[in-house]
Amino acid sequence: MFNIDNLDVINGKSRDNCSYSFVGIKRNTDTKRLEFWLPLNFENFPINDKKEIRVFFFKMYKTLKVFINRKQKTSKQKKNDRDGIIQSSDGLKISYTDKDDVICYGKISMIESIIESYDEMIISSIVRKNFQRENNIDFSNINKHIDKAIYLEDDTIYIDKMPSHLSIVDLSANLLVEMYCFIYSEIKKELFEADEVREDVRYIAAKFKEGHLTSSSSIFGESFDETISILKETLDYIHRQTSYKDGDFWLFFDAIEMFLYGEYFPNDNSGDFWGVSNFWAIWEDMCHTYSFSVNADLRKTIIYADNGTNSNYKLENNKSVYINKEVLHENIFYLEYQGEKRYLYPDMVRYIDPLEEARRDFEKLINLQIKKNSNTDKITIIIEKNDNIGSDRFTNTFIDRLNSHVTKKQSKKNQKTRFDNYIMAIFIKEKENRIQSIALKNKHEFIIVDYKYHAISHYNSENKKINNDIVKQHVYELSIKTWHKNNDQTSYNHQFCVPVFTLSQDLFPQTEQPEILSRSRIELVCVNFSILQELYIKNGIF
Repeated sequence: MFNIDNLDVINGKSRDNCSYSFVGIKRNTDTKRLEFWLPLNFENFPINDKKEIRVFFFKMYKTLKVFINRKQKTSKQKKNDRDGIIQSSDGLKISYTDKDDVICYGKISMIESIIESYDEMIISSIVRKNFQRENNIDFSNINKHIDKAIYLEDDTIYIDKMPSHLSIVDLSANLLVEMYCFIYSEIKKELFEADEVREDVRYIAAKFKEGHLTSSSSIFGESFDETISILKETLDYIHRQTSYKDGDFWLFFDAIEMFLYGEYFPNDNSGDFWGVSNFWAIWEDMCHTYSFSVNADLRKTIIYADNGTNSNYKLENNKSVYINKEVLHENIFYLEYQGEKRYLYPDMVRYIDPLEEARRDFEKLINLQIKKNSNTDKITIIIEKNDNIGSDRFTNTFIDRLNSHVTKKQSKKNQKTRFDNYIMAIFIKEKENRIQSIALKNKHEFIIVDYKYHAISHYNSENKKINNDIVKQHVYELSIKTWHKNNDQTSYNHQFCVPVFTLSQDLFPQTEQPEILSRSRIELVCVNFSILQELYIKNGIF
């Protein structure tokens, strides 16, 4: 196992300026040291804080596991798609139909060997069998062992060792399980999953630590070298002392051996140790997960997405995309030349219907409460305005009109009438009138989003790649205009979304807009990677 605290962290301008999209751990071919390559736009990451590095490493481990699990699930559901996952001894290779890239994912075998070997039944079985051995002593034959006894001052005898009549696994197997449980518990703690560890496993792990380590011993942290050294010595002792090694023994022994001695892939000439070769795929999946699984309001506005996980529409080339059939009914993103269609794949397109948007805003801004005084039967109308949303479209005039209706009605009716039903009917009517008037003033809006895994500095100067990306955005817009006809009352907004590391708690921190994008009506949107990562892990299949 490598010491995470000794990794060389690669981030900042030198990392952002290169076109290398690998994220993970690799060995430097010159220095032979292990390097932790962070994602792009991580120049503000605290690289001198060893704890933060360790926390981020395990979050990245979980992030990549979520991505692989999602891709494997999608691959099983869509057996006819060309997208594929190839399993190898080193990890996985994921191919995409519409991109030339192949995503290479290298497993971190040391950790995965421990997690994948976890078997509650085998652990319980070995511990229970050895507990039986310690407590099943045949006292009827104690006279045969008097010669081995130690006579104590109170005239009692003490026999240190007495063979059991049960033929079961050697006690060294129990020690092996204890060491496995200790390593497993340490890993789960770093993954912020300590609460998932069973109580008996925690007890076994604590027993091993108490008997062989110190209270400050840890696999991850300052005591790494000392702890790993003791674990290696203990494993060697178990190997030498165990005469009978069954399948259960080798299950845990091999896992621990891989954890302690495994380091890198001997057949990998690139030097990549663990991670993904092209991080853009993970970044896109993180953004799609937020849009479809986390933000319910945002999902309602999505009409198209190049998202295999949520796809519901198969194109003629067998590629699957997501289409909101209530709005689009069919795929509109293609170019046709000489009878042949060439499909376009915007990452996401949102449609903001002014009527629906006004209705949603109204519900957020206004809350009607009808209170009746039991003594006087007087009705009070309370309309709460949510100041956090901030809007001047709903004024006191609206409240005054409601009150005027109530006053007129009260003058004609006795105190016993159903004022509350009348008020609610008036409220609904006034609300719809207000929503309609607002909707007429607003335009239909399309937001065309492209998830970009680029450094922000990438947009400081013009180049062929940027020009092609800009052209594609406006071709997407042209496809919508051809379909949507109502061009005079329609606005088109374009967004490039890039990841950033920031200590801010804002999901979309502000950034200076590059001139080359501003000229093309494209907004550069920075997305807080840490927040999106937390949501991705929380909603992932892991």
